[in-house]
Amino acid sequence: MQSRGYGKAFVSFLLNEMMHRGEKIVKLEVVKGNPAKTLYESLGFKEKSLYHIVTKYYRPDSRLSRPPDEMY
Repeated sequence: MQSRGYGKAFVSFLLNEMMHRGEKIVKLEVVKGNPAKTLYESLGFKEKSLYHIVTKYYRPDSRLSRPPDEMY
């Protein structure tokens, strides 16, 4: 459903609703490389700062039958 205007209409509606409710500033975080950044810029958002967020996903070792501290 990309490039059909649904996203722009939806985000515009949300922005208008937020402003109507009294918000003066709306902040938006976008992951680097997200193509939606172009959409947000077309709606007036400006890049203010760049954050580097690092996420580590923990996947328990499935070979263990119990937590490591209970092994010994």
